[in-house]
Amino acid sequence: MISFLGVNIIMMNTFAFAIRCSGPFAAYGLGLVMPNATKNAGRISIITGTVGVIFWQILSGGDFYLGILPVVFGCAVGTITFLAVNAVEYKMGKEAAPSAYIPLEE
Repeated sequence: MISFLGVNIIMMNTFAFAIRCSGPFAAYGLGLVMPNATKNAGRISIITGTVGVIFWQILSGGDFYLGILPVVFGCAVGTITFLAVNAVEYKMGKEAAPSAYIPLEE
């Protein structure tokens, strides 16, 4: 069906990678290294990173817009959201997510 519609397969492939990469980037990366990361910071950053890459893909047509690729824009949005939500929840006294490095039995 893709070939009948004349859709550029390379653009679709990079768009799929951008969606898969940009949403969870901050949640996975920062969630592992920040000691007080909250669950909501990860969840919200996944959503905003994905929405950011879709927005930038539509705005740029899959190309560089203002010198920024959609995947880079989505990763930046997700990272900023993660840090902002985590800071707000930390100030509110929200409990941190369990560490991936400490067994639950301890």
